Amino acid sequence: MKNLTFLFLSFCLLSQAQDYNLSDAIPVLSENTSGVRFPRIAINGDNQPVIVYGKTDGKLYATIKNGSDFSEPINITGTGPAHGSSTNYGADIAVSGDNLYVSYQANDGIYLITSIDNGQTWNAPFEPIDFPDHHVEFSKIGVGANGYPRIVSIKSNLNWTSPEQIVIYTNDGVNYEYSVANDHLNNIVCECCQGEFVADSDQEVVLYRDNAQDIRDIEIAISNDASANFDQQTMIDFSNWYIPSCPVSGPEAYISSNRLHAVWMSRGSGSTRAVAGTYDLANDSVGENHFVDDNVGASVTQNFPQIAGNDEFSAVIWEDNRFTFKNIMLAYSTDGLNSFGSSIVLSDTSTNGHATSPAITIDNNEKIHIIYVEDNNIRYHLGSFSTGAAELAEPIKLQQISLNEYLIPHQNELIGVFNHLGQQVKLGAANTKTINLNHLESGIYYIHLNAENQTQIAKVFVQ
Repeated sequence: MKNLTFLFLSFCLLSQAQDYNLSDAIPVLSENTSGVRFPRIAINGDNQPVIVYGKTDGKLYATIKNGSDFSEPINITGTGPAHGSSTNYGADIAVSGDNLYVSYQANDGIYLITSIDNGQTWNAPFEPIDFPDHHVEFSKIGVGANGYPRIVSIKSNLNWTSPEQIVIYTNDGVNYEYSVANDHLNNIVCECCQGEFVADSDQEVVLYRDNAQDIRDIEIAISNDASANFDQQTMIDFSNWYIPSCPVSGPEAYISSNRLHAVWMSRGSGSTRAVAGTYDLANDSVGENHFVDDNVGASVTQNFPQIAGNDEFSAVIWEDNRFTFKNIMLAYSTDGLNSFGSSIVLSDTSTNGHATSPAITIDNNEKIHIIYVEDNNIRYHLGSFSTGAAELAEPIKLQQISLNEYLIPHQNELIGVFNHLGQQVKLGAANTKTINLNHLESGIYYIHLNAENQTQIAKVFVQ
């Protein structure tokens, strides 16, 4: 018989009171459809989520959530050039008021599709700039401080040499030019890692993975003249990751109150991890790097992290194979990416298949919208966080019933039991009154309880 020893019975509470709610996953498409690729999500001017995704037929489709349902998807590429076939990158979407912008890569360049009515109708795709003597690929789109679109892409020679991180920009919606974000560096950029564009009211920022003799870390370039020039470059990633081949994974970010919040993947520590970092645009100050979730085994792979949030919280999702197949995980921070709460799994771990292509955004009511691909469909979650200063709750005492069985306090709900790798080894259940850990192997475990919308954690040792 195993002995159950509590290392401490005072539960670990976050230093801020938090209400955290997340809906169950709902399917975006009315029926499962094979070949769904790389969905992206944005919030239109009516505060509705709009999802854009590709299919193996080469078309791009858009659907809008109105109430509890998503609209019938419409083909937004029409008879325009087919999108590229990459499963890692696809179309991207950005919003400025009632205007929606979608960029995508076709075989012969980067194309832009626009809507001026919140995604109800779409204009035909067009190529903002023709690059006849170069490859231009891995596009991502954002909106500049003046409300016009910015497309970041990798431009390289026809023999795939000398890659540059470029920004295709316009200041009138008609005439397009491009600039080079890494123009003041001796390093080249990572040849197949998608960049990122974010902006506030004053500055426009491009994030990209550079390549300094196969050291591939995340750098930012800052423009103060509407993307015409990027005169300031700063390293925000201190992983010092040496990799001679392209990792095909780029950064994601948002800006709030002059503070850049960013996430990316790195194997600089020896394990493939989601990493978070910050940059203070007002004071030109780089924050420390932190793992989003390092409470897993060294062989676990975390990739394609995505981030959304505001001043009070940041939510991060990513692909993760701790349950053998790829699943989508979520963790959140309320202290500026310095630490994260316990990760939770969003996708269905009982299925024998991968969940991929996570995306996240935040709406005008500070609710988060999450999507990913699973079982030939796009799954959607709606979540909300609220934080506020509060005193720590009184520790909860667990009444011992027997050597390895404890009574769950009244009005507390068992969320689950997790091992030291972050794997859930016992599911929570409604109206559970007791918890018995006699079936577990010897080791450290964490009991998660929900008490008045606060997660409380007890660390136990089974021997």
